[in-house]
Amino acid sequence: EEEGAIGSSYYMTLSPDETGRVKSIKINPTLKGKNNVYVNIMVMTREFLINVIQDATVRGLSSFGKDILTKHVDTLKVYGYRFGGYYAGVNSIQKYYQHSMELLDKNVRRPPTKSISDVLRQYTPAVVIVDRWYKQKETPLAYSLSFLPIGLIGEEKIDLNKSSQLQEYLENQCYDGKNCFRRICSHSTAGNFTALTCTLSEDNSFLLVQETISDTNGRILISSKHYIPSNLFRIEICM
Repeated sequence: EEEGAIGSSYYMTLSPDETGRVKSIKINPTLKGKNNVYVNIMVMTREFLINVIQDATVRGLSSFGKDILTKHVDTLKVYGYRFGGYYAGVNSIQKYYQHSMELLDKNVRRPPTKSISDVLRQYTPAVVIVDRWYKQKETPLAYSLSFLPIGLIGEEKIDLNKSSQLQEYLENQCYDGKNCFRRICSHSTAGNFTALTCTLSEDNSFLLVQETISDTNGRILISSKHYIPSNLFRIEICM
């Protein structure tokens, strides 16, 4: 959702129903209040894209938004998913500089990490990134960062508009007996930096549990990092 002008000369707004299916698309409408603005990210099959390009070439069509999406939204199955991260419209050198400076704010950007494709050890056209903060009386105690390939969301029929479904999969369903688990424990000082909006530990000392969940064929389903403040963690060894 975007409020007010978005700083772009070409933009689209979406009107989804209660299931998330887009019922109408408008190009460059006058914006008032909050709007569902398309952020130029789309997931589709390779075959569909090739067919669309071939048909558009034959008919002399050149705009995916104006010529295809808006005119065929009733027959195509177009679904919208809310993006809650940083978004900015760039249409000038001044805007480019402004938003580049904003990305220096640790509350806006994500820390540089290893390629997500390398972490998941597979090609995926998109990745679902999930933040989870564990709190007690509004005080943050721990933080988890998880990566899921977009294909898994379709296989498990998870509706991304319903956070409860994603949470249920991450915290219960993925731990059934058919999957394999690998966990590596180490010390880290990156917990506060990775959690972005919360200070988890004043000492900046964490137990880091790197967890990989795979299916029986070795395909990685979820890659997670769990940060627990060191002062909340204890191991007892009884001999």
